[in-house]
Amino acid sequence: MTTRSAQQSTNAARSAGSLVTALSNLNLKVLPQDGTVLPLGQPSEVVRVLQGGHLRTISQLHHFGEQLSGDCLATNLEALEDLMCQAAAHLGAASELTMPM
Repeated sequence: MTTRSAQQSTNAARSAGSLVTALSNLNLKVLPQDGTVLPLGQPSEVVRVLQGGHLRTISQLHHFGEQLSGDCLATNLEALEDLMCQAAAHLGAASELTMPM
């Protein structure tokens, strides 16, 4: 028979392992596109890194919009699609971290 504290310790270890796995998956599969690397530390630090990446992508979209008038349309559409994918990846990564496991 396990005690309540032993069971809580097991659940906490399992939860921490799930968080490390989730962060590793994000680092390997989602974020390599823009060079963001999530720290395996505190959740607040992870959120800060995600917010920084999201702000960087939004800034790129803003500057890209300013350049649209003078450049080739096909090149602009390709670059816009790439930036939109990066923004979607950041938003998806942030929502995955806030969803209960």
